[in-house]
Amino acid sequence: MSDTTLLAKPRRSTGDRPAGSEDDFRDPPSLHLQAELSMTAGAVLPALPSPAYRASMTVKLVVLYTRPDDADAFDRHYLDVHMPLVNKLPGLQRAETGRIVTALDGGEQSYFRVAELYFADQPALGAAFTSAEGKATAADYQQIAPPGSRMFVETLDD
Repeated sequence: MSDTTLLAKPRRSTGDRPAGSEDDFRDPPSLHLQAELSMTAGAVLPALPSPAYRASMTVKLVVLYTRPDDADAFDRHYLDVHMPLVNKLPGLQRAETGRIVTALDGGEQSYFRVAELYFADQPALGAAFTSAEGKATAADYQQIAPPGSRMFVETLDD
């Protein structure tokens, strides 16, 4: 599989924040696995380099959404449009999503909603996002994800 990308990074409006501030997310996001994805609409997940023994391990795409300006409108679109797109991804084993309600450590509640998408292995995850359904999901993510939203790929321990 070619070195391509997964989903488009939401565009951040810096508004009255100075460029270069910690809220200026124009730098490429890091997925903190073994690969870094630059994000563009309709693009696909790269083959993530990993030892052969990890290639067949279950992987999970974790998406953390920051607080949108209009939480009710976001949730309406997310639940009525976005999640039905997600549920059509080929190879998807399970999808979980929910609102984050509190930060137990007393810190800032940085994220509003989380989604966890499970796939049999890295090739299945990559194939899901090369499909027409994956491209539609990626395009919708670009439209709805509030600035600062993040995605990570996790390999699950047995």
